[in-house]
Amino acid sequence: GTVIGERIREILKNPDFQEMSPVAEALLFFFLLLLFMREKVTAPSPKQRPSNKETLLSVFNPTIVLCGLILLFYMGAQVPFSTWFTTYLSAFGVPVSISSLAVSGFWLSIAVGTIIFARMARRYQDLTLVLWGSVATLVFVLIIALWDNVVAKMIFTALFGLSLSGIFPLSMSLAIHQKPQASGAISGLLFAMTSLGALYSQPLVGFVSEILGRERGIYVGLGNSILLLGTVLVLVLVSRRKSLLRKVESKSQAL
Repeated sequence: GTVIGERIREILKNPDFQEMSPVAEALLFFFLLLLFMREKVTAPSPKQRPSNKETLLSVFNPTIVLCGLILLFYMGAQVPFSTWFTTYLSAFGVPVSISSLAVSGFWLSIAVGTIIFARMARRYQDLTLVLWGSVATLVFVLIIALWDNVVAKMIFTALFGLSLSGIFPLSMSLAIHQKPQASGAISGLLFAMTSLGALYSQPLVGFVSEILGRERGIYVGLGNSILLLGTVLVLVLVSRRKSLLRKVESKSQAL
C-alpha cells in the first residue's frame, strides 16, 4: 500500500486530480469496509475468554512488556525513513521525485523482508531473528547517518528496511505466545506502543531537523535503533533466565 501510495501521490500532485483524491480514497475505504462486513468471523466462546484479572496480569508479563518497548523503539526508528525521509534527502539536494522513489523502495524492502523472515522463522527461533534484525538495523542506520554519499544512503535504506521488517510480526508472535487466550488485549497493547513510538518520534525528528538541520533528523532513527537493540538484549537475558529456571524445575521433578 505504501509503495503504490507514493506513486499515486505523485500523480495526484497534478492540479486536475487534487480535488478527486479525498473522494477516491473515501470510496475505496467504503468498498473495502463493505467487503470486510461480508466476512463471517468466529468469535471465541465465553469459556475460552480469560477473566479481566487474568488478562491484566498477562499484560504485565516481562516478555510482553519488553516486546511492547521493542515495538515502541521499532516505530521510533522507522519514522525518519518513512514520513521524514524526503525532507532528509532534500538536505543533500535530492528532488522529491527521486526521494519518493527511495521511500517506495524502503517500504518495498519491508514487504519483501517480511516474507523472508517468515520463511526463516521455520528454522530459527523468533527471538533469534529479532536479535539479528536489531543488530543489522543499527549497523545500517549508522552507515546511513555517517556516509554522505546519496546513492549509498538509498541502498542502505533498502537494506535497513529488510532488517527492520521482521521485528514487528515476530515481536507480536513472541508476546501473544505468552498468553494466547488474551491475544486481543496483548495485541492492543502492542499496537498502542507502536503508535506511541510514532507519536513521540514525529515531533522529535522535526525538532532535531529544525534546530540542528535537516540532515541531522536521521539521528533520531539512530538513537531509537540503539534503544531497540538494548531492549532486545534484555529480552534475550530474560528468556535465557526463564529457560534455565525451567531446566532446574524439570530436573528437580525428575529427582
